[in-house]
Amino acid sequence: MNGSPFVLGLTLGVLTTVVATWSLGGNDAPPAPAYAESRRPDDRDATDTEATIAKLEAELQALKGTTQRENVDGPDEDDEPQLPPPAEPLQQHNERLQHLIREVEDQIRSGVFHACYAEEPSSLAYIVIDRWMNAQQPERALLLLERLGSPDLLSYGNWIGAQLLEAGDRPGAIRAYLLGLQNDPTDWGSILALSQLDPALALSMRAGAEIGAETRESASFRAQSALLLLAQGQTEAGHAALSEISRSGGELPMEIWDSLIGLDPSFAVAQLESMREGATFQENNMGFLLARALRESGRGAEARQTLQAMLTDEDLEWSVLQQMAELEGEGAVHFLRERAKTNPSPATYQILADQLLTRDDREGAIQALQQARILEPNGQASRKLIEIDVLRFGPEVAESARTSRDDELLGDIADAYWQAGMRDQAIRLWQAAQDFDPGDGEWTGKLRASRSGEDPFR
Repeated sequence: MNGSPFVLGLTLGVLTTVVATWSLGGNDAPPAPAYAESRRPDDRDATDTEATIAKLEAELQALKGTTQRENVDGPDEDDEPQLPPPAEPLQQHNERLQHLIREVEDQIRSGVFHACYAEEPSSLAYIVIDRWMNAQQPERALLLLERLGSPDLLSYGNWIGAQLLEAGDRPGAIRAYLLGLQNDPTDWGSILALSQLDPALALSMRAGAEIGAETRESASFRAQSALLLLAQGQTEAGHAALSEISRSGGELPMEIWDSLIGLDPSFAVAQLESMREGATFQENNMGFLLARALRESGRGAEARQTLQAMLTDEDLEWSVLQQMAELEGEGAVHFLRERAKTNPSPATYQILADQLLTRDDREGAIQALQQARILEPNGQASRKLIEIDVLRFGPEVAESARTSRDDELLGDIADAYWQAGMRDQAIRLWQAAQDFDPGDGEWTGKLRASRSGEDPFR
Protein backbone atom coordinates (compact mmCIF):
# COMPACT_ATOMS: atom_id res chain seq x y z
CA MET A 1 0.00 0.00 0.00
CA ASN A 2 1.13 3.54 -0.66
CA GLY A 3 1.93 5.46 2.52
CA SER A 4 3.76 4.98 5.79
CA PRO A 5 3.12 2.10 8.21
CA PHE A 6 2.24 4.74 10.84
CA VAL A 7 -0.74 6.04 8.87
CA LEU A 8 -1.88 2.54 7.87
CA GLY A 9 -1.84 1.40 11.49
CA LEU A 10 -3.83 4.39 12.63
CA THR A 11 -6.35 4.13 9.80
CA LEU A 12 -7.08 0.50 10.58
CA GLY A 13 -7.61 1.39 14.23
CA VAL A 14 -9.90 4.30 13.43
CA LEU A 15 -12.04 2.58 10.77
CA THR A 16 -15.04 1.88 12.94
CA THR A 17 -14.54 5.16 14.79
CA VAL A 18 -15.17 7.21 11.68
CA VAL A 19 -18.11 5.13 10.54
CA ALA A 20 -19.79 4.99 13.94
CA THR A 21 -19.30 8.70 14.49
CA TRP A 22 -20.85 9.55 11.10
CA SER A 23 -23.75 7.17 11.35
CA LEU A 24 -24.55 7.23 15.06
CA GLY A 25 -23.14 10.46 16.42
CA GLY A 26 -22.43 8.57 19.66
CA ASN A 27 -19.56 7.22 21.68
CA ASP A 28 -20.35 3.50 21.91
CA ALA A 29 -17.62 1.63 20.11
CA PRO A 30 -19.01 -0.74 17.42
CA PRO A 31 -17.61 -4.24 16.91
CA ALA A 32 -14.40 -4.33 14.90
CA PRO A 33 -14.92 -5.22 11.23
CA ALA A 34 -13.64 -8.59 10.01
CA TYR A 35 -10.75 -7.78 7.74
CA ALA A 36 -7.10 -8.79 7.73
CA GLU A 37 -4.55 -6.06 8.53
CA SER A 38 -2.28 -7.51 5.85
CA ARG A 39 -4.83 -6.97 3.10
CA ARG A 40 -3.22 -5.12 0.22
CA PRO A 41 -4.90 -2.43 -1.91
CA ASP A 42 -6.19 -3.26 -5.33
CA ASP A 43 -5.19 -1.33 -8.46
CA ARG A 44 -8.35 0.62 -9.08
CA ASP A 45 -7.88 3.81 -11.05
CA ALA A 46 -8.68 7.41 -10.13
CA THR A 47 -12.19 7.21 -11.64
CA ASP A 48 -13.11 4.34 -9.32
CA THR A 49 -11.73 6.24 -6.34
CA GLU A 50 -13.80 9.33 -7.17
CA ALA A 51 -16.88 7.18 -7.53
CA THR A 52 -16.23 5.62 -4.12
CA ILE A 53 -15.90 9.03 -2.50
CA ALA A 54 -19.07 10.25 -4.20
CA LYS A 55 -21.04 7.23 -2.96
CA LEU A 56 -19.78 7.70 0.56
CA GLU A 57 -20.63 11.40 0.59
CA ALA A 58 -24.14 10.65 -0.67
CA GLU A 59 -24.70 8.11 2.09
CA LEU A 60 -23.40 10.51 4.74
CA GLN A 61 -25.60 13.32 3.49
CA ALA A 62 -28.62 11.05 3.65
CA LEU A 63 -27.78 10.04 7.22
CA LYS A 64 -27.10 13.62 8.24
CA GLY A 65 -30.39 14.80 6.78
CA THR A 66 -32.32 12.06 8.58
CA THR A 67 -30.70 12.87 11.92
CA GLN A 68 -31.28 16.60 11.55
CA ARG A 69 -34.95 16.13 10.67
CA GLU A 70 -35.49 13.87 13.67
CA ASN A 71 -33.64 16.06 16.16
CA VAL A 72 -34.68 19.51 14.99
CA ASP A 73 -38.09 19.29 13.40
CA GLY A 74 -39.40 16.36 15.39
CA PRO A 75 -42.21 14.05 14.30
CA ASP A 76 -45.24 15.42 12.55
CA GLU A 77 -48.35 14.28 14.39
CA ASP A 78 -50.08 13.60 11.06
CA ASP A 79 -47.26 11.24 10.10
CA GLU A 80 -47.34 9.18 13.30
CA PRO A 81 -49.50 6.33 11.89
CA GLN A 82 -46.91 5.84 9.13
CA LEU A 83 -44.01 5.23 11.56
CA PRO A 84 -42.29 1.92 10.73
CA PRO A 85 -42.17 -0.85 13.35
CA PRO A 86 -39.10 -0.83 15.60
CA ALA A 87 -37.28 -3.62 13.77
CA GLU A 88 -37.27 -1.87 10.41
CA PRO A 89 -35.28 1.31 11.25
CA LEU A 90 -32.81 -0.80 13.23
CA GLN A 91 -32.33 -3.11 10.26
CA GLN A 92 -31.92 -0.15 7.91
CA HIS A 93 -29.42 1.42 10.28
CA ASN A 94 -27.32 -1.77 10.45
CA GLU A 95 -27.38 -2.11 6.68
CA ARG A 96 -26.17 1.47 6.27
CA LEU A 97 -23.48 0.93 8.87
CA GLN A 98 -22.15 -2.17 7.16
CA HIS A 99 -22.24 -0.42 3.79
CA LEU A 100 -20.26 2.52 5.16
CA ILE A 101 -17.74 0.15 6.74
CA ARG A 102 -17.16 -1.45 3.35
CA GLU A 103 -16.75 1.98 1.75
CA VAL A 104 -14.14 3.05 4.28
CA GLU A 105 -12.32 -0.25 3.83
CA ASP A 106 -12.20 0.57 0.12
CA GLN A 107 -10.81 3.99 0.96
CA ILE A 108 -8.02 2.41 3.00
CA ARG A 109 -7.11 -0.09 0.27
CA SER A 110 -7.23 2.49 -2.50
CA GLY A 111 -5.07 5.05 -0.65
CA VAL A 112 -7.81 7.69 -0.25
CA PHE A 113 -7.64 7.45 3.54
CA HIS A 114 -3.87 7.80 3.46
CA ALA A 115 -4.12 10.88 1.26
CA CYS A 116 -6.55 12.53 3.69
CA TYR A 117 -4.17 12.28 6.64
CA ALA A 118 -0.74 12.24 5.00
CA GLU A 119 -0.19 15.96 5.62
CA GLU A 120 -1.63 16.00 9.13
CA PRO A 121 -1.49 12.57 10.82
CA SER A 122 -2.08 14.09 14.26
CA SER A 123 -5.69 14.82 13.31
CA LEU A 124 -6.15 11.07 12.83
CA ALA A 125 -4.36 10.37 16.11
CA TYR A 126 -6.87 12.57 17.93
CA ILE A 127 -9.69 10.38 16.61
CA VAL A 128 -7.97 7.13 17.59
CA ILE A 129 -7.12 8.32 21.11
CA ASP A 130 -10.63 9.65 21.64
CA ARG A 131 -12.09 6.32 20.59
CA TRP A 132 -9.88 4.31 22.96
CA MET A 133 -10.82 6.65 25.80
CA ASN A 134 -14.53 6.55 25.06
CA ALA A 135 -14.28 2.76 24.91
CA GLN A 136 -12.77 2.84 28.45
CA GLN A 137 -9.41 1.50 27.26
CA PRO A 138 -7.00 4.19 28.51
CA GLU A 139 -4.05 1.80 28.49
CA ARG A 140 -4.27 1.61 24.68
CA ALA A 141 -4.51 5.40 24.48
CA LEU A 142 -1.43 5.77 26.70
CA LEU A 143 0.62 3.30 24.63
CA LEU A 144 -0.28 5.18 21.45
CA LEU A 145 0.53 8.54 23.02
CA GLU A 146 3.94 7.28 24.16
CA ARG A 147 4.66 5.63 20.82
CA LEU A 148 3.85 8.72 18.78
CA GLY A 149 5.72 11.13 21.04
CA SER A 150 4.01 14.07 19.37
CA PRO A 151 4.07 17.26 21.50
CA ASP A 152 0.64 18.38 20.30
CA LEU A 153 -0.92 15.20 21.72
CA LEU A 154 0.53 15.41 25.23
CA SER A 155 -2.47 17.39 26.50
CA TYR A 156 -4.31 14.06 26.59
CA GLY A 157 -2.10 13.00 29.52
CA ASN A 158 -4.38 14.21 32.31
CA TRP A 159 -7.52 12.65 30.82
CA ILE A 160 -5.76 9.33 30.32
CA GLY A 161 -4.19 9.53 33.79
CA ALA A 162 -7.55 10.12 35.49
CA GLN A 163 -9.13 7.14 33.73
CA LEU A 164 -6.18 4.88 34.53
CA LEU A 165 -6.26 5.93 38.17
CA GLU A 166 -9.96 5.18 38.35
CA ALA A 167 -9.21 1.73 36.92
CA GLY A 168 -6.59 1.14 39.64
CA ASP A 169 -3.54 1.40 37.37
CA ARG A 170 -1.37 3.71 39.49
CA PRO A 171 1.91 3.21 37.53
CA GLY A 172 0.11 3.90 34.25
CA ALA A 173 -1.57 6.97 35.74
CA ILE A 174 1.83 8.35 36.82
CA ARG A 175 3.20 7.87 33.30
CA ALA A 176 0.18 9.66 31.82
CA TYR A 177 0.25 12.60 34.24
CA LEU A 178 3.97 13.03 33.62
CA LEU A 179 3.16 13.40 29.93
CA GLY A 180 0.61 16.06 30.86
CA LEU A 181 3.26 17.80 32.95
CA GLN A 182 5.72 17.53 30.07
CA ASN A 183 3.14 19.30 27.92
CA ASP A 184 2.78 22.10 30.49
CA PRO A 185 5.05 22.13 33.58
CA THR A 186 2.71 24.65 35.23
CA ASP A 187 -0.52 22.68 34.76
CA TRP A 188 -2.40 22.43 38.04
CA GLY A 189 -4.23 19.25 37.03
CA SER A 190 -0.96 17.38 36.58
CA ILE A 191 0.58 18.93 39.71
CA LEU A 192 -2.34 18.07 42.00
CA ALA A 193 -2.48 14.49 40.75
CA LEU A 194 1.26 13.92 40.98
CA SER A 195 1.40 15.49 44.45
CA GLN A 196 -0.51 12.40 45.56
CA LEU A 197 1.09 9.88 43.20
CA ASP A 198 4.78 10.77 42.90
CA PRO A 199 5.75 14.31 43.96
CA ALA A 200 9.49 13.57 43.65
CA LEU A 201 9.17 12.72 39.96
CA ALA A 202 7.14 15.85 39.35
CA LEU A 203 9.75 18.04 41.07
CA SER A 204 12.51 16.41 39.08
CA MET A 205 10.75 16.94 35.75
CA ARG A 206 10.00 20.59 36.50
CA ALA A 207 13.61 21.19 37.56
CA GLY A 208 14.86 20.07 34.17
CA ALA A 209 12.13 21.65 32.06
CA GLU A 210 12.73 24.67 29.85
CA ILE A 211 10.76 27.30 31.76
CA GLY A 212 11.28 31.03 31.52
CA ALA A 213 12.56 33.01 34.50
CA GLU A 214 9.35 35.02 34.75
CA THR A 215 7.26 31.86 35.04
CA ARG A 216 9.59 30.31 37.62
CA GLU A 217 9.30 33.45 39.76
CA SER A 218 5.50 33.59 39.58
CA ALA A 219 3.46 32.93 42.74
CA SER A 220 1.64 30.07 41.04
CA PHE A 221 4.80 28.20 40.02
CA ARG A 222 6.41 28.63 43.43
CA ALA A 223 3.21 27.51 45.18
CA GLN A 224 3.18 24.38 43.03
CA SER A 225 6.76 23.59 44.01
CA ALA A 226 5.92 24.18 47.68
CA LEU A 227 2.95 21.83 47.46
CA LEU A 228 5.12 19.10 45.93
CA LEU A 229 7.71 19.60 48.70
CA LEU A 230 5.02 19.24 51.38
CA ALA A 231 3.64 16.14 49.67
CA GLN A 232 7.15 14.68 49.62
CA GLY A 233 7.47 15.24 53.37
CA GLN A 234 9.78 18.25 53.17
CA THR A 235 7.58 20.27 55.53
CA GLU A 236 10.08 22.97 56.51
CA ALA A 237 11.05 23.71 52.92
CA GLY A 238 7.39 23.77 51.85
CA HIS A 239 6.40 26.17 54.62
CA ALA A 240 9.32 28.46 53.82
CA ALA A 241 8.40 28.59 50.14
CA LEU A 242 4.75 29.42 50.85
CA SER A 243 5.61 32.04 53.48
CA GLU A 244 8.01 33.70 51.08
CA ILE A 245 5.20 34.12 48.54
CA SER A 246 3.11 36.00 51.12
CA ARG A 247 6.07 38.12 52.31
CA SER A 248 6.84 39.18 48.74
CA GLY A 249 3.28 40.46 48.26
CA GLY A 250 1.98 37.48 46.29
CA GLU A 251 -1.18 35.50 46.91
CA LEU A 252 -1.48 31.76 47.08
CA PRO A 253 -3.55 30.55 44.11
CA MET A 254 -7.01 29.12 44.76
CA GLU A 255 -6.00 25.78 43.25
CA ILE A 256 -3.66 24.99 46.15
CA TRP A 257 -6.05 25.20 49.08
CA ASP A 258 -7.80 21.83 48.98
CA SER A 259 -4.51 19.97 48.86
CA LEU A 260 -2.86 22.25 51.41
CA ILE A 261 -5.70 21.72 53.90
CA GLY A 262 -5.40 17.97 53.42
CA LEU A 263 -1.63 17.96 53.83
CA ASP A 264 -1.18 20.56 56.57
CA PRO A 265 -4.45 22.00 57.97
CA SER A 266 -2.82 23.97 60.80
CA PHE A 267 -0.53 25.80 58.40
CA ALA A 268 -3.52 26.40 56.10
CA VAL A 269 -5.44 27.98 59.01
CA ALA A 270 -2.58 30.38 59.69
CA GLN A 271 -2.35 31.40 56.05
CA LEU A 272 -6.12 31.86 55.66
CA GLU A 273 -6.48 33.88 58.85
CA SER A 274 -3.75 36.23 57.64
CA MET A 275 -5.88 36.86 54.53
CA ARG A 276 -9.22 37.20 56.34
CA GLU A 277 -9.59 40.95 56.00
CA GLY A 278 -8.50 41.08 52.38
CA ALA A 279 -10.68 41.42 49.31
CA THR A 280 -9.60 38.05 47.89
CA PHE A 281 -10.87 36.25 50.99
CA GLN A 282 -14.29 37.87 50.73
CA GLU A 283 -14.68 37.67 46.96
CA ASN A 284 -13.89 33.96 46.88
CA ASN A 285 -15.93 33.02 49.97
CA MET A 286 -12.80 31.60 51.54
CA GLY A 287 -14.60 31.30 54.86
CA PHE A 288 -15.57 27.83 53.65
CA LEU A 289 -11.90 26.93 53.33
CA LEU A 290 -11.09 28.37 56.74
CA ALA A 291 -13.95 26.47 58.37
CA ARG A 292 -12.78 23.23 56.80
CA ALA A 293 -9.17 23.83 57.80
CA LEU A 294 -10.28 24.61 61.37
CA ARG A 295 -12.34 21.43 61.45
CA GLU A 296 -9.44 19.35 60.12
CA SER A 297 -7.24 20.92 62.81
CA GLY A 298 -9.64 19.80 65.55
CA ARG A 299 -11.01 23.29 66.19
CA GLY A 300 -14.69 22.50 65.63
CA ALA A 301 -16.16 25.33 67.72
CA GLU A 302 -14.23 27.96 65.73
CA ALA A 303 -15.26 26.31 62.47
CA ARG A 304 -18.89 26.52 63.58
CA GLN A 305 -18.55 30.22 64.42
CA THR A 306 -16.98 30.91 61.03
CA LEU A 307 -19.89 29.25 59.23
CA GLN A 308 -22.53 30.90 61.43
CA ALA A 309 -21.16 34.30 60.42
CA MET A 310 -21.67 33.39 56.75
CA LEU A 311 -25.37 32.51 57.15
CA THR A 312 -26.27 36.18 56.80
CA ASP A 313 -25.70 35.80 53.03
CA GLU A 314 -28.79 34.09 51.56
CA ASP A 315 -26.89 33.09 48.42
CA LEU A 316 -24.54 30.99 50.55
CA GLU A 317 -27.21 29.39 52.74
CA TRP A 318 -27.27 26.00 51.04
CA SER A 319 -23.49 25.54 51.05
CA VAL A 320 -23.12 26.83 54.62
CA LEU A 321 -25.82 24.53 55.96
CA GLN A 322 -24.30 21.54 54.21
CA GLN A 323 -20.93 22.22 55.81
CA MET A 324 -22.55 22.81 59.19
CA ALA A 325 -24.41 19.49 58.91
CA GLU A 326 -21.11 17.74 58.15
CA LEU A 327 -19.50 19.51 61.09
CA GLU A 328 -22.28 18.51 63.48
CA GLY A 329 -22.01 14.84 62.56
CA GLU A 330 -24.56 12.85 64.59
CA GLY A 331 -26.04 16.11 65.86
CA ALA A 332 -26.86 17.38 62.36
CA VAL A 333 -30.54 16.34 62.45
CA HIS A 334 -31.13 18.11 65.75
CA PHE A 335 -29.31 21.22 64.53
CA LEU A 336 -31.34 21.37 61.31
CA ARG A 337 -34.67 20.77 63.04
CA GLU A 338 -33.95 23.57 65.47
CA ARG A 339 -33.01 25.87 62.63
CA ALA A 340 -36.21 24.97 60.75
CA LYS A 341 -38.20 26.19 63.76
CA THR A 342 -36.57 29.62 63.76
CA ASN A 343 -35.44 30.04 60.13
CA PRO A 344 -37.52 27.74 57.90
CA SER A 345 -36.29 27.62 54.31
CA PRO A 346 -36.30 25.14 51.41
CA ALA A 347 -32.56 24.62 51.88
CA THR A 348 -32.93 23.78 55.59
CA TYR A 349 -35.67 21.22 54.95
CA GLN A 350 -33.94 19.64 51.97
CA ILE A 351 -30.62 19.20 53.77
CA LEU A 352 -32.55 17.83 56.75
CA ALA A 353 -34.19 15.34 54.37
CA ASP A 354 -30.79 14.29 53.04
CA GLN A 355 -29.55 13.70 56.58
CA LEU A 356 -32.64 11.65 57.45
CA LEU A 357 -32.29 9.53 54.33
CA THR A 358 -28.71 8.65 55.29
CA ARG A 359 -30.17 7.42 58.57
CA ASP A 360 -32.86 5.34 56.78
CA ASP A 361 -35.66 7.58 58.06
CA ARG A 362 -37.60 7.66 54.79
CA GLU A 363 -40.88 8.99 56.15
CA GLY A 364 -39.12 11.70 58.13
CA ALA A 365 -37.31 12.77 54.96
CA ILE A 366 -40.61 12.85 53.05
CA GLN A 367 -42.17 15.08 55.70
CA ALA A 368 -39.21 17.48 55.47
CA LEU A 369 -39.45 17.57 51.68
CA GLN A 370 -43.20 18.26 51.88
CA GLN A 371 -42.43 21.25 54.09
CA ALA A 372 -39.89 22.46 51.52
CA ARG A 373 -42.56 22.13 48.79
CA ILE A 374 -44.89 24.39 50.74
CA LEU A 375 -42.22 27.08 50.64
CA GLU A 376 -41.12 26.34 47.04
CA PRO A 377 -43.72 24.20 45.19
CA ASN A 378 -41.67 23.35 42.10
CA GLY A 379 -38.18 23.34 43.56
CA GLN A 380 -35.66 20.60 44.14
CA ALA A 381 -37.78 19.07 46.89
CA SER A 382 -40.40 18.10 44.31
CA ARG A 383 -37.79 16.32 42.23
CA LYS A 384 -36.46 14.53 45.30
CA LEU A 385 -39.96 13.27 46.15
CA ILE A 386 -40.30 11.93 42.61
CA GLU A 387 -36.95 10.21 42.99
CA ILE A 388 -38.08 8.61 46.28
CA ASP A 389 -41.51 7.39 45.08
CA VAL A 390 -42.91 8.46 41.71
CA LEU A 391 -46.05 6.35 42.11
CA ARG A 392 -46.96 8.14 45.33
CA PHE A 393 -45.96 11.68 44.47
CA GLY A 394 -46.07 11.77 40.67
CA PRO A 395 -49.72 12.88 40.28
CA GLU A 396 -49.45 15.57 42.98
CA VAL A 397 -46.22 17.08 41.65
CA ALA A 398 -47.41 16.82 38.03
CA GLU A 399 -50.56 18.79 38.85
CA SER A 400 -48.45 21.54 40.41
CA ALA A 401 -46.13 21.55 37.39
CA ARG A 402 -49.08 21.82 34.98
CA THR A 403 -50.51 24.74 36.95
CA SER A 404 -47.21 26.62 36.71
CA ARG A 405 -46.55 25.40 33.13
CA ASP A 406 -43.18 23.99 34.23
CA ASP A 407 -42.17 21.77 31.32
CA GLU A 408 -38.83 20.81 32.88
CA LEU A 409 -40.46 19.41 36.00
CA LEU A 410 -43.08 17.60 33.91
CA GLY A 411 -40.28 16.09 31.86
CA ASP A 412 -38.48 14.92 35.01
CA ILE A 413 -41.63 13.21 36.25
CA ALA A 414 -42.08 11.60 32.83
CA ASP A 415 -38.51 10.31 32.96
CA ALA A 416 -39.18 8.73 36.35
CA TYR A 417 -42.41 7.15 35.10
CA TRP A 418 -40.60 5.63 32.12
CA GLN A 419 -37.86 4.20 34.32
CA ALA A 420 -40.56 2.72 36.56
CA GLY A 421 -42.11 0.97 33.56
CA MET A 422 -45.14 3.28 33.35
CA ARG A 423 -44.73 4.09 29.68
CA ASP A 424 -48.18 5.56 28.95
CA GLN A 425 -47.94 8.04 31.83
CA ALA A 426 -44.46 9.03 30.68
CA ILE A 427 -45.58 9.71 27.11
CA ARG A 428 -48.53 11.79 28.31
CA LEU A 429 -46.29 13.99 30.44
CA TRP A 430 -43.65 14.37 27.72
CA GLN A 431 -46.47 15.48 25.45
CA ALA A 432 -47.64 17.99 28.06
CA ALA A 433 -44.08 19.27 28.42
CA GLN A 434 -43.83 19.68 24.65
CA ASP A 435 -47.16 21.53 24.60
CA PHE A 436 -45.75 24.05 27.08
CA ASP A 437 -42.43 24.36 25.25
CA PRO A 438 -42.76 23.18 21.61
CA GLY A 439 -39.23 24.26 20.78
CA ASP A 440 -37.53 21.97 23.31
CA GLY A 441 -35.92 19.19 21.28
CA GLU A 442 -35.63 16.94 24.35
CA TRP A 443 -39.38 16.33 24.49
CA THR A 444 -39.61 15.94 20.71
CA GLY A 445 -36.85 13.35 20.71
CA LYS A 446 -38.23 11.35 23.61
CA LEU A 447 -41.73 11.29 22.13
CA ARG A 448 -40.42 10.16 18.76
CA ALA A 449 -38.31 7.41 20.31
CA SER A 450 -40.97 6.14 22.68
CA ARG A 451 -43.67 6.05 20.03
CA SER A 452 -41.49 4.14 17.61
CA GLY A 453 -40.56 1.51 20.19
CA GLU A 454 -37.04 2.79 20.84
CA ASP A 455 -35.39 3.63 24.13
CA PRO A 456 -35.75 7.43 24.67
CA PHE A 457 -32.67 7.48 26.89
CA ARG A 458 -30.22 6.04 24.37
